[in-house]
Amino acid sequence: MQGLNEAHQNRILITLLDLRPQLERVEDALLRPAKLAPFFEHDNDLPPERTEAILQCFSRIRTALLEAARTLELPVEVRRTSLRWELQCLLTHFQISLVEIGPRQMRGYGEVGKPASDVLQQVQQELGKLVGELAVQIASLSRKKDAPGSLESE
Repeated sequence: MQGLNEAHQNRILITLLDLRPQLERVEDALLRPAKLAPFFEHDNDLPPERTEAILQCFSRIRTALLEAARTLELPVEVRRTSLRWELQCLLTHFQISLVEIGPRQMRGYGEVGKPASDVLQQVQQELGKLVGELAVQIASLSRKKDAPGSLESE
């Protein structure tokens, strides 16, 4: 847009793009049932009608952010990532994280004594089983994608 140099445009675009994930983070907090998120740091203390009004406002803000970018002639290019890839990255992160909390790896912080080392290994194994289940689910997605006759394999 005339009157904005490249630095202006970059700063405005970065700001507009940064506001969207912030809305999504709070939107997630509003929509997430507390029982599904034991580690979630928010208690939803808003009445349902207020939550709905806020979510509608978020939707209008999101639309206005896109319109602002168009008005200012800023190119909004969203790089899309496959959810399959995102799941694979999450799985890898979980697997590495579980290894890193093992008694042997924790020696950098000092020796892990008994019975803590045994309990820690048990925790690793239990979480590892669940992560293994996730791995099976993700692997089945890959097999379906590559199956003969699927659109993506042709």
